[in-house]
Amino acid sequence: MSSRQAHHASNRFGLGPRPDELQRIGADPRGWLESQLQGGPRTEPGLRSVAPSHETLGEFLHSFYQLRMLKKAQKRDADGSRQDELADMRRDLKKSLTKTQSQQLGARMQVAIDTREPFRERLVNFWSNHFTVSIAGGKRLIATSCTGYETETVRKHLDGHFAHMLIAVEQHPVMLAYLDNLQSLGPNSRAGRRRNKRGLNENLAREILELHTLGVDGGYSQDDVASLARIITGWTVANGRRIPGEPGRFAYMDAMHEPGTQRLLGKAYAEDGVHQGERALEDLAAHPSTSRFVATKLVRHFVADEPPPAAVEHVARVFRDTDGHLPSVHASLLDLDESWQAQWRKLKTPNELVVSALRGLDLPRLPHRPLLGSLKLLNQYPFTAPAPAGWPDGAEHWGSPNALLQRIDWSTQVGERVGSSREPRALLAHMSRDGDGDGVRSSVAAAASASQGIALLLGGPDFQWR
Repeated sequence: MSSRQAHHASNRFGLGPRPDELQRIGADPRGWLESQLQGGPRTEPGLRSVAPSHETLGEFLHSFYQLRMLKKAQKRDADGSRQDELADMRRDLKKSLTKTQSQQLGARMQVAIDTREPFRERLVNFWSNHFTVSIAGGKRLIATSCTGYETETVRKHLDGHFAHMLIAVEQHPVMLAYLDNLQSLGPNSRAGRRRNKRGLNENLAREILELHTLGVDGGYSQDDVASLARIITGWTVANGRRIPGEPGRFAYMDAMHEPGTQRLLGKAYAEDGVHQGERALEDLAAHPSTSRFVATKLVRHFVADEPPPAAVEHVARVFRDTDGHLPSVHASLLDLDESWQAQWRKLKTPNELVVSALRGLDLPRLPHRPLLGSLKLLNQYPFTAPAPAGWPDGAEHWGSPNALLQRIDWSTQVGERVGSSREPRALLAHMSRDGDGDGVRSSVAAAASASQGIALLLGGPDFQWR
């Protein structure tokens, strides 16, 4: 394969080349990609400082409990004497959440900029978006635990089977909190019979079927949604009080679980505590609709907004034949002729644009604020997807006239910030493919300043697409 194909591999499957990446890929782009799917789970050094999600969740639950107790004390006193103390506690909690979240998201982004396994990191991003959790809408409980969730569900299970990742996701406290399963009660459970204004919550069950496994056209009914919701009642989070266990960890509460056999997609699942739900998830993972739905999303993400049907069928077949063995499924993307053809292309998402630019420019490490500020400007701040479906994965969303203007504005700001510390014509060697960006190359070469040249390079169509 040529250096042109090495560049193609770096952009199509990776995060854009760093200055030395094309040389490391060499004449074997496919081998470079396949090597990133081997070797088993690993922990990115840049994420070792991120606390496990149960610790951050536990800390929040403790602070929230203290805040609630102080509010009750204030009501009892009825003289306003605790008003200042309450305001201080709220301010300190908000400040702590903001600082911790910024540190975690900055570390997560720096991993993407630094990584020597960008295909693997792209896969982490794909599955994290597939199993979206978001703090949009005031989900303060999970604000400092989303990065930990991603590590403990996606990164940990990237080398295993889809069913194992699925179960880890649906039992994770962050997902249970995000989709409101914490207090879902079986109508005939011991807790449900007391009810106290609470009942069955179908949010998580619906998204498992619609977004995580079968897909909206996967052949399930509203009865299946309700049945799965009953199956996973009692899946909650320990708080060290009414729900025993180490605060912030997954807990199964039999008193909340709907008793009896449940039917899902025509199959009966006998009462078996937490294992009833695990068996249901295993069967959903093996369902033919799941293989096709996941394959469609993978091909859409890596090849084209309108996934070629033959490509989807190839990936889906590998998914079925290997029982959802993820390294095999991911490797099947490399078998597709469309993956290596230049006419199939994707507009970079804001995250991909920012990360590929910073990888290519090879700047000294930046503080968290400007890193995350770029994503906020371009409307893709981490873990703030507007809905459980996650961030859109097509040019129709990211390529609107207003969005393109924001990209040009961002490219200009980066050019001004970098200034003359980088020679734009030297950057063309790894940030622009030979023959693809002749217009951009001419513009960059004729730029009046280094800042303008960098802005033209980053804002040009050759760099904006992958």
